[in-house]
Amino acid sequence: MRVVVLFDGQCPLCSREIRHYQRRKEADKIDWVDVTRELDQLAAFGVSQTNALASFHVRDQLGNWQTGAAGFVLLWSQLPAYRWLAGIVMTLRLLPALEWGYVRFCVGVTESHVMRKPVADLPVYQFEQTQRFEQSRDIIFAHFERAELLAELTPSWLNFVLLTPPPIHMYQGRIIDYTIRQFGWRLRWRSIISHYQAPEYFVDEQLKGPYSFWFHEHRFVENDDGSTTMIDTIHYALPNWLPNFLSQWLNRVWVRQQLKRIFAYREKQIIEIISFAGSKAVFISGLNTLLIREKKTC
Repeated sequence: MRVVVLFDGQCPLCSREIRHYQRRKEADKIDWVDVTRELDQLAAFGVSQTNALASFHVRDQLGNWQTGAAGFVLLWSQLPAYRWLAGIVMTLRLLPALEWGYVRFCVGVTESHVMRKPVADLPVYQFEQTQRFEQSRDIIFAHFERAELLAELTPSWLNFVLLTPPPIHMYQGRIIDYTIRQFGWRLRWRSIISHYQAPEYFVDEQLKGPYSFWFHEHRFVENDDGSTTMIDTIHYALPNWLPNFLSQWLNRVWVRQQLKRIFAYREKQIIEIISFAGSKAVFISGLNTLLIREKKTC
């Protein structure tokens, strides 16, 4: 049985490290599986994509899986250039310390790929926009499931740059990386398509980016007359280090206004994009509200 390494091909840092190992002697004796693309192989191994993205996985010749730091030690033991390092870790019993460092590296740098939850009592806001198209739901969905469309639907002042190489095929678990610019700073944003049911809806969630929480549902409703109603619902929370009163003020005077501008631009752009089919799109409403959580009392 061959050694198997599961890695996140959509993580630039992870991919760079894996390419380094793949150039080492005897790396051809290892099966390298990108868990963001090779879903059939992942299913055959009995490992969920969520778990594979959350922690480094390596299978030994006996079929046993090692994760995290132990996975790296197993990988090192298979490569002549790194066997000495694996030997030192095991001889000096450094694995617990290595695992401690690995966990903190993942939390601080690469982010966990499990769904992020907003911090308790953190203000969570909702923005909703509805747009109606004369075209069928299948046609409209086909437009919006193309992640490349983001570049066309994003205002130029955000300096949107898609990092994930095209073509980007949409599916549940798909990771998409891009950057935007705010206040002169380029911000990295990583999203995961956490729910996908064509042609009814899909959800993108922020894994890494400027918000503490971002959950964007794109829903496509087929009307009786054959037209389509698209409903965008976003739940989001600002950085959790902000005091609640400041978060609410910033949302009211800046974030909400920025979202309105972005979606107003998108509404006009998508009309132009689908105009070749002679369809009309009608903007209906944009809403932004604060969801108040009830505080529990003892």
